[in-house]
Amino acid sequence: MVAPTSEIEESVHRAYLRLFFLQGLVIMVILVSAAAVLFFELRWSRVLEKKVGQRTEDLKKSEEKYRSLVESAEDFIFTVDSEGVFQSMNSFTANFFGGRPEEFIGRKLSALFAEEVSAQQFEVVRQVYKVGRSVRNEFEVEIGDHRIWLSANFMPLKNEDGAVTAVLCIARDITENKNLERQLINTERLASMGTLAAGVAHEVNNPLG
Repeated sequence: MVAPTSEIEESVHRAYLRLFFLQGLVIMVILVSAAAVLFFELRWSRVLEKKVGQRTEDLKKSEEKYRSLVESAEDFIFTVDSEGVFQSMNSFTANFFGGRPEEFIGRKLSALFAEEVSAQQFEVVRQVYKVGRSVRNEFEVEIGDHRIWLSANFMPLKNEDGAVTAVLCIARDITENKNLERQLINTERLASMGTLAAGVAHEVNNPLG
């Protein structure tokens, strides 16, 4: 027995309503999910942005602190590349040699030091590039009529891959220590000579006696 047309139409209508409801529910779930994802992405993006901003500010403060320490230090501080060309220099070093940092940056070690000393330093720089470790050295510098002794530590500056990109030199004036060492050596020599002379005099006096 065939169902009446009105019942068939009503069944079809209900089927369409259920389908429409399911479609609406699916769309609503998709929209809610998309909104949630977008919300969390925006929130995470703001958190990352805040962290990046804080890290940038911390880095800036650290660089300013480092620059302040370097500029206020009464030590010879500079960096050179693999060719011995100055990449940076603190004001103390430049002022000591009668100039400003920008006048020496881009020039070779020989712009500050005598040929023998600059050659000695360049050899140390090459060694640091080769071994990738710090190397200490002492050398005498002639400034006008004066000579000073510097104790220098040449340290490698590396990139993220561990390759040496520059060499940082921090040197300190040890002239006073060197002079004290010389005085001590001379004093010991005089004491030894006095002891020897006393011994000789004693040996001479014995036969005379």
